[in-house]
Formats: sequence, C-alpha cells, structure tokens
Amino acid sequence: MRSVDRGAQPLSADGSPVAFAQYQDAAPYLKERLGRYCSFCERWIATNLAVEHKLPKHEEAYPELKLEWTNFLLGCSNCNSAKGTQVALAHKVLWPDTDATHAAFDYARSGRITVNGQLATGAAARALRLLTLVGLDRAPLSSPADHRWIDRLEIWRLAEQSLCQLQEGDTPGMRRCILDTAIAKGGFSIWMKVFEGDPAMQAGLLESFPGTVLRTWADQLGND
Repeated sequence: MRSVDRGAQPLSADGSPVAFAQYQDAAPYLKERLGRYCSFCERWIATNLAVEHKLPKHEEAYPELKLEWTNFLLGCSNCNSAKGTQVALAHKVLWPDTDATHAAFDYARSGRITVNGQLATGAAARALRLLTLVGLDRAPLSSPADHRWIDRLEIWRLAEQSLCQLQEGDTPGMRRCILDTAIAKGGFSIWMKVFEGDPAMQAGLLESFPGTVLRTWADQLGND
C-alpha cells in the first residue's frame, strides 16, 4: 500500500491556512498532491473519489476532526463502504500518511494482499487491522459491487505484459509508455512488485505517482 505525504495544510493567497467550510472542499488539494488514487486499494478513480476521514467524524466519535487536514485521505466507494463509521484508533491501525505501509504488505499474483511476515508483532497486528478495516482481505466476488480484486488481477496482467514488452525492447519510449499505463490504472504496489528487478523503473514509478514516499523499516518495525 503506497505510503503518501499530503503535505502541510494548504495556504490561502494571503499565506494563512485554508479554512475548509466543509470537508469536501479539501478534495482538489488532496487530488493534486496525491493523485486521483484511493489511498487504500490504490486504484485510479475517475469519479466518486471521496475525502475519507481516517478517524470517523460522526458525533459519537471524533466530530472535532471533521475539518482537520491531517485526518483526510482519499477513498473509493468500496473502501469507504467497508470502513464505514468504525472507530479505528490511530495507534491501532497503520495509515498510509504516517506509516511504512509500502513495506507492510505482500501483493500476490492471485490478487491476494497479506501482511508482510517480517513485520514485528505489533506492527503486523496494526497492518492486519487496516486490511480488515477497509475490506482488502475480502475474498474475490464477495460482493457484486466490489471490483477491487478483479481490478488487481487486471493490473497484474498489464504490469506483467509491460515487463515482457520491455524485455523484448528496452527503450526510453517503452519505459515512458509503461509509466503512463501505470499512472492511468493505479495499483502502485503491484507495478513495484512486478518491476522489483528493475530499480530504474521503480524509481520512475516513485517519481510518477504524486505524493509517494518511502518510509524506512526503522519507522515501522518494532512499533506497537
């Protein structure tokens, strides 16, 4: 799962922090800084990509964080629906904007996402809670409206096809085309996995997906 940095709260023309009248007003800033990708399943979302509250905003939870910039991520309808209004305390779950989520999960060609077996016990528990929270541990076809598993398989197919094409003809133009495909489809972690033997392509992916950061193992391992 892509680790991201949304940056500091946006500033108005006079240099003061932007005051959001409603949380939806943060969407353009988040999309500009992080791209039009779900912060959890990593798919590129053309429409209905929503401002997602890490900690729920309802009155019985954290209403004071309803307009808080640091509580915002981007979520697709599937991840948002799975997460719902569950109260997930920040220290109980890994979050893409604060933790080394890029190193916390293993992506398999089958479409399955599992917790990295090298994580310390506490971090592994937090990673598993995140998968459960947003439903990325669900079996394929668990819901007719949930296409995340199918979309992962499609991205795997495209990424592996792109790797074969690159091996047949490694040119700057081919590399640019592969990056353009990755940007258009999303699935950052899958592309990074398929091209794990190509540091130059991985560097290109890191540069191409806005807001992407790589936090070190020390940032995550051993954190309970």
